[in-house]
Amino acid sequence: MLYYFDNNESTAVIDKLKQELNERASEFRDFPEESDGEKSFDEQAYHLIFENSEGKIRTLKDYKENRYGLSVFLANRIFAALRRSKKVNKSETEKLLKLFKGLNNLEHFRLWEKVFTFFLVNENPDGFVSFYKKYI
Repeated sequence: MLYYFDNNESTAVIDKLKQELNERASEFRDFPEESDGEKSFDEQAYHLIFENSEGKIRTLKDYKENRYGLSVFLANRIFAALRRSKKVNKSETEKLLKLFKGLNNLEHFRLWEKVFTFFLVNENPDGFVSFYKKYI
């Protein structure tokens, strides 16, 4: 794709694009700080789609899995486990396994390596074997 931006026009679109690219790249560039990566699995793994106004249950139109958010969640938990600063709780592990059931497992096959790494660095052999036997 090729875009032409006139130098006499506003640079808002270019500035916004640069900002978003920097934010997304920084998610994986460095180890997260202690306060980073504290978002729960549910906050990062799912995206709610509302019809008009955000946050009202009656306008909830649909939901879908957020592959990017799930990848960020896994990366943050892997880095935290490597630093041994925080172990993942059992409920988040169970939610992760449930998310990868059925068609979701195939749709998110690019994340299998991170899931296996997640179980390894968190010293969870049962989760590793369960994921392998049930989903691969």
